[in-house]
Amino acid sequence: MARLQKYWQAKNATENEGPNFREVMRSINMAANIGMALGKSAIWYPDKEALVYEDTRLTYRQLNERVNKLANGLLDLGLKKGDFTSVLSLNRSEYAEISFALPKIGAILAPLNYRLTPNEMETLLSQCRPKAIILGHDFVEVVNTLKPRLKSVQHYIVIGNNGKDYMVNYEDILGSSAINEPDVAVYSDDPTYVNYSSGTTGLPKASVMSQFNNLYGCLAKMIDQQVTQNDVFLCAFPQYGRIGLSNLYESVLAGAKCVIINFAPDKFMEIIEKEKVTVTDIAPVMMSFVMMLPNLRKYDTHTLRAIYFIGSKLTQDTLEAAWNTFGDVVGEYYGTTETGAIVMATPSQKRRKPQSCGLVTTNTQIRIVDEIGNDVNCGEQGEIITINPALNGNYVWDPESTSKFLKDGWFHTEDLGMFDDDGYLYVTGRTKDMIISGAYNVFAPKVEEVIQSHPKILESAVIGVPHTVWGEAVVAVVVPKPGENITEAEIIEYTKAKLPNWECPKYVRVEEKGLPRNPTAKILKRILREKYAKIGAE
Repeated sequence: MARLQKYWQAKNATENEGPNFREVMRSINMAANIGMALGKSAIWYPDKEALVYEDTRLTYRQLNERVNKLANGLLDLGLKKGDFTSVLSLNRSEYAEISFALPKIGAILAPLNYRLTPNEMETLLSQCRPKAIILGHDFVEVVNTLKPRLKSVQHYIVIGNNGKDYMVNYEDILGSSAINEPDVAVYSDDPTYVNYSSGTTGLPKASVMSQFNNLYGCLAKMIDQQVTQNDVFLCAFPQYGRIGLSNLYESVLAGAKCVIINFAPDKFMEIIEKEKVTVTDIAPVMMSFVMMLPNLRKYDTHTLRAIYFIGSKLTQDTLEAAWNTFGDVVGEYYGTTETGAIVMATPSQKRRKPQSCGLVTTNTQIRIVDEIGNDVNCGEQGEIITINPALNGNYVWDPESTSKFLKDGWFHTEDLGMFDDDGYLYVTGRTKDMIISGAYNVFAPKVEEVIQSHPKILESAVIGVPHTVWGEAVVAVVVPKPGENITEAEIIEYTKAKLPNWECPKYVRVEEKGLPRNPTAKILKRILREKYAKIGAE
């Protein structure tokens, strides 16, 4: 009520040429930021476990105190509001602390994907020009190699004890810092996070999200998943990606316990049993590896009430395997890195319509449009475009991409889909996944689905490569299940029995170690196209 009174007083004053209305409103909006969310939960649930990682267990009070110490320590080093700070680390409790400390002082988190090459990291770092880099001890040598080219970086902070002489120890910063909330005015429209796109067609593009973008997206996801203080959320996605970050933020918003791991199939199952996990997100490929565990049934998963697939296409085989293992707790999300989750199927909805990824999420709008932007009818395929408060498609260092993907406020996903009469969305593929071979269009996801039904195949990716006769040739890149051997002829013959001749792959290549993926587990087809670009000329 006091805030509403302040609002109307400010509005009336503005109308009478009084104080600047926008500045007063921004002061009211200071509560709409990520750091305040942790502070609130520390007051409401001080002695409740907030964060678990390996042997580290922190209550909400302890987590907030460590976050405040880190935030004040970074201020003492000279970091200030608006400065970029890059983080290069595996999942760990310190990453969670950083993810709250930077928003508390208005600094901008610029996470680095540790799977990138050093040259790719340098390109991303040259865009945001961070003032500091916080790194896990596993990446000391990588950063040391990059250091001569990182002119903007003034501080190197290492988590662990094997840093170089010029690196400051993470725990030393906390040990000498104040425990009070940092004295920095942070507003809902302040930038807080560099959100890198999936990078499926090129090096990831960067959009900078505001405090509100991040807070709202996690709040909406928390509401849709019905996460409460009674839940235990398992975060198995990399913390450098938006999904891993949202798992942490929505847990804290709800006052739930968040358990963080670096994904491994056995670790995933062990933690569900040990910590009595109730909710988790998982990518289909991660579930495929879980399903291959011996003695899978030995794990007690009765506390799970919801396990949500997200990140890439969910095949019927994987869905049915998850149902058989976990029961009727399987749901699904659909979204992009730029939009956050925009469609959700609860476990009951997934049972009702297994091929659909669900209904539109809270305060999201979706349209299905044709090539010239006109809405299509229910049951007709078109491009999925969307708008919601969590959306950020403004690529700050790539204005051409901004104008390509963000039109009149609507984000164009380049995904294809359709609605049914009940409002359920079906994602049917990507516009970029159309291969033109000769005079025929070949839709890659259709071919992949057939290949992945082969009993020896774990996963596949179908791409088009230049061909001297056909323009493009269909290439299938496959990963066999452990212990299985597969030949090119086997796959081609298998597809010929199920597909028209022009849709069958002309070439098959085997990748024993798996397909390249981004943080949301989407396959990086650009890397495969580069690797196999010359097949058609051989």
